[in-house]
Amino acid sequence: RQWADSLEPKGVSVLLVQPGGVATDMNGGHDLNTVAESATGVWSAVEKATLEDGAKGILSYDGTIAPW
Repeated sequence: RQWADSLEPKGVSVLLVQPGGVATDMNGGHDLNTVAESATGVWSAVEKATLEDGAKGILSYDGTIAPW
């Protein structure tokens, strides 16, 4: 948040992206996204994000934004 606030006046947008729950060998992977699903979602969400989205909050892999 501090980076976003300090860089916004300079025209730089900071985008924090939350990949969601990702299945791994350590967590058993129950009801979680695969690595491929998470990565695809993150890429899609970042491609669609606007410069203003970074100031709104945390972007999720599914395209939603959680307010700061």
